[in-house]
Amino acid sequence: MLKELLEKGPTYREERKMNWKATRSEIHKGLKQCKIDWSNKEHVDQLLLDEWICTIMMKVDAKIETLKSRPKKPVKEVLKQESIIEELNRLQDKYVFVPTDKASNNISIVCKEFYIKTMLK
Repeated sequence: MLKELLEKGPTYREERKMNWKATRSEIHKGLKQCKIDWSNKEHVDQLLLDEWICTIMMKVDAKIETLKSRPKKPVKEVLKQESIIEELNRLQDKYVFVPTDKASNNISIVCKEFYIKTMLK
């Protein structure tokens, strides 16, 4: 299972349950900050951007509802299994996992001692 996980590359993330309220709240908070920054930069009243925020939040709400209604695939939480964690820790004691240059979804496993010596040179 760990091998399959590593084959997915460094950009792979295991699916987690989504907290939609927190996600919506963070988007709204970001939009409010954007409104403040934008209005200060352009020297305009912040109230002029309220309708813009409202429109975007309606689209965000619609997208959240669409995503909530999608059928959920069963989640295999590989990184929560004790045997996988132990094996990964054992590998990390001796090796370094590094992204392979110019191959965005590949990783190289390098001897830790060699890696440190190379980095120090």
